[in-house]
Amino acid sequence: HAEAVSLVGDFNSWDPAECPMERLEDSDIWEGVRAGIQEYDCYKYAVVSREGEEPVLKSDPYAYHFETRPANASKVYHLETPPGKKIRPHPMTPP
Repeated sequence: HAEAVSLVGDFNSWDPAECPMERLEDSDIWEGVRAGIQEYDCYKYAVVSREGEEPVLKSDPYAYHFETRPANASKVYHLETPPGKKIRPHPMTPP
């Protein structure tokens, strides 16, 4: 259970004070909004425990893209197909 959570990454020089998140009322769910994030920016969550320890950086467990090992930051990745770009079906996809 976290006392505080911030979004940190390439877009804010990994500074937890730049993008604090807010806890949804009566839950352990945190939310936040940050403008200026670009596709492939690396990011993590800076989580402060209720014991008040230094923030621990955690990768996003729901991210679709990550840095190559041994690094482990999540990366912003859009799943939508850009307009005009065709995606070839997988060779094993039935017609």
